[in-house]
Amino acid sequence: RLGSGSGSECGSLPGIQAISMKGQKADSPNQDSWIVVRTGTGYSIYGVFDGHGKAGHDVSHFVKSTLPNIILDDPRLGTPSQMVQVMTESFAKMAEQIVQANRSGKLKAQKSGTTATVVVHDHAKRMLTISHVGDSGCAIASGSNWKAKYLTPDHKPNLPNESKRIYQASGAIMFDGHNYRIHKKGAYGPQLNMSRSFGDLWGHDIGLTSVPDTVQVKISSSDHLIVLCSDGVWEYLSAQDAVDNLRQNLQRSNPDNAAHELGCAASDQWSEHNESGTIDDITVLLVKLQEQPGCSPEKGKFLKRSESTVSDASETGIRAFLKRSDSKASIGSNGSPSPRVKTSSQEGAPSPKGKPALRRVDSNVSCASNADG
Repeated sequence: RLGSGSGSECGSLPGIQAISMKGQKADSPNQDSWIVVRTGTGYSIYGVFDGHGKAGHDVSHFVKSTLPNIILDDPRLGTPSQMVQVMTESFAKMAEQIVQANRSGKLKAQKSGTTATVVVHDHAKRMLTISHVGDSGCAIASGSNWKAKYLTPDHKPNLPNESKRIYQASGAIMFDGHNYRIHKKGAYGPQLNMSRSFGDLWGHDIGLTSVPDTVQVKISSSDHLIVLCSDGVWEYLSAQDAVDNLRQNLQRSNPDNAAHELGCAASDQWSEHNESGTIDDITVLLVKLQEQPGCSPEKGKFLKRSESTVSDASETGIRAFLKRSDSKASIGSNGSPSPRVKTSSQEGAPSPKGKPALRRVDSNVSCASNADG
């Protein structure tokens, strides 16, 4: 089944697995969502979104259902040298649509928002373009030892370039004993443990932004998979932990449950670390790169444009994507740095250095940093 929302939901396509599990949070639906879009023109989009705030699930689903269309509508799609700009401008258009939806009453995004980690897969060029805001993340596993690289350094308020932007906008940052949080100076009100997101309109005048960081990865024959997860996974598991878990399960007799098993392992970690019983929503989206169309002649072909179809368990997603007449899609909702990885950022966020709030990169995982632009 392809879908996303409350409860435990999962879906699969050839070489792709996804699961979204509702956490143990009182009076809160599952605020995570995920999406897989496969067009008839040689592109796939993979995304994970983690909502927060009272209406975070609505913001998460709104971005999930809207952002892929914006990206696919850009005529520069598929030009590698322009993909960073495509993603930056698409995120800006998405942010503006949230402002408009909030103004019209369609969405309550003043004190609610979502992370976004979005991957555009150009199958013909074997290129991944990965853009993100917030602390959901994407890791890639490569080589004979399945070495993990965390490609999306978290956007945390205490990082130098993030805090510089916040302070220049007269915002403030505090530490609550576990997380650094952005808030308005000298005022009680909302606090957020990330420095970039969609929504959260209360913080736009104090340095909270939806400008993404973007990396590009040229897929090689040694790349096994990418995995996108909400921070329900990354809170207690490093990128290498997650990849090792996936590898172990993918090499067993029932590899189709690998994403589910990683989700369960993350849930177990929450149980071990929280006596209160709190467990965050957990979403895992696994893409086995060598099993995707275009990686070899026997790994499947794209449908002709006139033959491609739309499939989505979300009615919102169906309505959104059926509006497209040119390229319909199959959708599910819910070592040392390599020279193959190119990075770019409008904000220049540096790589985390293992501070307490950034445990997911405390291991020897190589991070693709955008510090050098």
